[in-house]
Amino acid sequence: RQEIYDMQNLLSFLSNPRDNHALIGILRSPIFGITDDIIHLIGTSGFAGQPFWQKLKTMVAQRNAGYESVASARNCLSSWIADAGCIPVNELLRRIIQATSYDIVLLSLPNGHQRSRNLWKLVHVATQNEHMTCSQFVEHLKLMREFRVKQADAPLDNGSAVKLMTIHSSKGLEFHAVALPILG
Repeated sequence: RQEIYDMQNLLSFLSNPRDNHALIGILRSPIFGITDDIIHLIGTSGFAGQPFWQKLKTMVAQRNAGYESVASARNCLSSWIADAGCIPVNELLRRIIQATSYDIVLLSLPNGHQRSRNLWKLVHVATQNEHMTCSQFVEHLKLMREFRVKQADAPLDNGSAVKLMTIHSSKGLEFHAVALPILG
């Protein structure tokens, strides 16, 4: 799923800031939504062979108008690079999602509810592998893809969830317990 690729690219970049492809992928993704035109301008600036991350930081330092989104991306990425070596991957993912509201952005896209659930399922997988570093977790995701380990989409409905409905719509349905509030 694309939302998983986006987070994998982000974690890949955080573990290796010289990964130009991962950086360009996350800049173009809904996480930051930077246009291809701006990415092209950044890529053609600076010295040949210079990492894209360095070119981006140089471009932001020039404070040109229209690069506010790039400056915001640089600030976030710099902070997350520092966090990547200090905190578990699941906590890092939670901070990223909270800072960017990526799960809410996904909700606005086609099939958004499923995409958002898949994102949180990735956080759950990271929680199960919290002993891994950022780079190890990225490698784990790559190996899962390489060996075609299929993960089902995250369930949209949790069977143990509380369901709120009218008395009329609950008639005839099989529930273990029914609570009727405000019976006066």
